[in-house]
Amino acid sequence: MKKYLLRYILSATALCVGAVFLSNAPYLHTQFRYALHDLPESSLTESGTVSLPANTIFIPSLGIQSPIVPPEAETEPAFQEALKNGVVRYPGTAAAGEQGNMYIFGHSSDYVWSKGKYKTVFALLPNITKGAVIFITNENGRMFVYVVKETFVVRPDERWVLTAYGEGERLLTLQTSYPLGTALKRFIVRAELR
Repeated sequence: MKKYLLRYILSATALCVGAVFLSNAPYLHTQFRYALHDLPESSLTESGTVSLPANTIFIPSLGIQSPIVPPEAETEPAFQEALKNGVVRYPGTAAAGEQGNMYIFGHSSDYVWSKGKYKTVFALLPNITKGAVIFITNENGRMFVYVVKETFVVRPDERWVLTAYGEGERLLTLQTSYPLGTALKRFIVRAELR
């Protein structure tokens, strides 16, 4: 009886570990590529300049590039639909280069069966460093350059990060769920227009 119970416990544990691994495979793949410095092709041209389409975010140090997608409405279903096609600028926050706080959020991990190719777009965001450069283009293709000033973690109900800015500041705030595979907290990157 003891052997059977031990075998059952080990089998159940192996199945649980396997399920967790499979459900987070895209995230783990992104982390593995980053660890090997096998980042995706960047938008840096041979001359060292950056070339991006309109409404795009590019973080060269992490190899992140994504469209910035407007949601159809300010609702969770509309946000989730937009996140299938890129990252989302929270409605009502500043546009690129404007005074205020441009607030962009994206997935760090999502279910394997979820649709969309951007379900791990911000998986590497917690690896960003102070001083890193972030390029943003607006709807007209004009480019703005932001420099990371700080990173921190907040609870999901801490909405002050959407609007917090000083008078005259032009900020960019990036957000993703944290830690891996959960929505327990939010990892925040705060950058200023250069």
